[in-house]
Amino acid sequence: MANGEQGLQAKRQAQKDNRAARVGRDILVGKLFELFKQHRIWGLRDMRARVNQPEAWLRECLETVAFMHKSGDFNGKWELKEEFREQDAQFLNPTGTEIAPKAEESDLEKSGLDEDEDETFVDV
Repeated sequence: MANGEQGLQAKRQAQKDNRAARVGRDILVGKLFELFKQHRIWGLRDMRARVNQPEAWLRECLETVAFMHKSGDFNGKWELKEEFREQDAQFLNPTGTEIAPKAEESDLEKSGLDEDEDETFVDV
């Protein structure tokens, strides 16, 4: 096996080991509420880096409590649904800036995300 192939396999194994274990819906929704108390607008990658959950599961839970902007300045970003914002004043006045900061490099590494990596699978 070539040295490059070993490195690729090691990287894939590390990503597998870093893969997020899916938590219960109530736990994830609670984490999402905490994020929306910090910032009103979130990008999916930024939330994923914070909650360390599989993207499909995160998206499924998000759709129950938030909506994604389809156009405008916040296109592709998520915001808490009105009915939840009205329940708690902290959602109306988040503690941080309006838009959540981009995920840090270390946050992306923890979540198993790699911005520049295209996954290609090769039969060996």
